[in-house]
Amino acid sequence: MLAFQTYVQIWWALPANFIPDASMPLHICDVVIWLAPFALIWRRRWACTLLYFWGVGLSIAAFFYPTITEGPARIEFWLYWIGHVQIVGTGIYVAVVIGYRPRFADVCLATAALAVYSAVILPIDVLLDLDYGYLGPHSKIMARLGPWPWRVVWLFALQTLVFVVLWLGPRRARTRAAESLNRA
Repeated sequence: MLAFQTYVQIWWALPANFIPDASMPLHICDVVIWLAPFALIWRRRWACTLLYFWGVGLSIAAFFYPTITEGPARIEFWLYWIGHVQIVGTGIYVAVVIGYRPRFADVCLATAALAVYSAVILPIDVLLDLDYGYLGPHSKIMARLGPWPWRVVWLFALQTLVFVVLWLGPRRARTRAAESLNRA
């Protein structure tokens, strides 16, 4: 996975492939995948938290709103889809196989890390007229959330709501499972 992600970053950095809005490793999915070794090998809770909330909660949007326009005959297609399967798949693996169970403190960590990410990326987007993290003034993907800069506030609120749902969902499922076992 890390070899693939390294290849992806090198491929996008080549002058023939470089696209300012896509080639720099500044999207959340570009950042979160590098936490995989900390979660999978060293089992660091903070890395599991970000892989779960950012990988499953945020990067899964790539499957519903893909930014790729190339078809399977082009390498960009495969770089995009394999990369996002790795990201979301690793987040799911952390929860299902490793047994990561989110706590409220983890929601706070994921939200605080998202705020830091946004504080770093937003000025880059504004100064260079880019759209990393979909925070830029000309974001086509987030245009439905209203005019910029207010859409950044709405986006952050929606992302935080997703984090809360990802925290409460498994918690509720465990409670129901325990109740059904007690009734049996």
